Amino acid sequence: MKSIGGDFTPIPRELDTETKFLLWDFDIVACFTVGVAIGIVIGHFWTGTLMGFIFAKGWSRLRTGQAKGFALHTLYWTLPCNPFKRMPASHRRDFMG
Repeated sequence: MKSIGGDFTPIPRELDTETKFLLWDFDIVACFTVGVAIGIVIGHFWTGTLMGFIFAKGWSRLRTGQAKGFALHTLYWTLPCNPFKRMPASHRRDFMG
């Protein structure tokens, strides 16, 4: 971060930085949270915490070396519904009317 003048103004170094939650990437925190939530629902918090840790570690290893938007790409191709309404269908190649 750089300081402009006398005030501290944060300037991002990259425009396409990934979303963070404290020190961790948001998608890894989401995997951990899903595991903990499952543990709370089944009534075993510590088992859920362990599952969340395993989910987060597995996702972290899976996305190593992948593109920055790997989580969104995975959701697009695996979800049965259409969460991305503004995106054209993946089978369309010609967009001229």
